[in-house]
Amino acid sequence: MYSIRNANEKDFNFIHASLKSADCNLERDYLFNVIIKTCDVYILTPETDSTLIVGTIAVCDDKLAWLYVKEIYRRMGIATYMLNMCNAKHEFFIKGKSEAWKHLAKHRKLKWNPYLILPTLSSISQ
Repeated sequence: MYSIRNANEKDFNFIHASLKSADCNLERDYLFNVIIKTCDVYILTPETDSTLIVGTIAVCDDKLAWLYVKEIYRRMGIATYMLNMCNAKHEFFIKGKSEAWKHLAKHRKLKWNPYLILPTLSSISQ
């Protein structure tokens, strides 16, 4: 049904655009650099079309950094599927603005910890 693969440079525009949904005071370009340089980033696509992006997930040291699912695919279990595939723990540091994100965080008992980003930020500034 779906396959998950490592993100590549062709996916960067999608990942960058998805960050407009981030509920964060940091600039989108800065968040993008944090995710690309320090996280394991994965793309979810249909098995039949690896160019059609359904969602993306970024994991840093087993903690969820960012998760985004295109609106048309939300509330279908895709975010849960990606969390399970990536074995992300129940803490995250970039939260989303959408109601779907709030539902996922509540349903999966995800805890927002903005301080998790601090070691990540220091590692890219060197």
